[in-house]
Amino acid sequence: MDNNQLSNKTVWFFLIIVLLHGLYSITALIPFDCLLNGSPLYDDDYAMHLYHCLSAKETLLSFGKTWGYDPFLLAGYPAGVLFAADNKAWELLFYVLTFFISDGYAFNFYIILFFLVYPFLVYGAAKNFALSEKEALISIVFSILV
Repeated sequence: MDNNQLSNKTVWFFLIIVLLHGLYSITALIPFDCLLNGSPLYDDDYAMHLYHCLSAKETLLSFGKTWGYDPFLLAGYPAGVLFAADNKAWELLFYVLTFFISDGYAFNFYIILFFLVYPFLVYGAAKNFALSEKEALISIVFSILV
């Protein structure tokens, strides 16, 4: 093993630290009352994301599509076509989960899932671009800092 390679134990240790950091980030971001009583997170732009999830749920239940005309936002516009194109995964997971759990828990679940999974997606992408273990772990640190 050369100096640029890390041992498997070191990599696993670092990945566990990243997972623990994700858990800490969740508790720092989402108040415990949101986690316990199922009220959705309203801070920052999460209110807009919640609106898009609720709108997509209503549209899916009514028309079976993720897009439709929304007369309640911006004086009416075609919702789910361009403006919320980046929310589709969130909307679909929210839609599926609301059959099993409340809207608030379903909405918060995506936030929790994102904070836990995205560093590992960055790691996988870095490895896919043939970066070394050390470079892939550094890319996780930079993605967390952004």
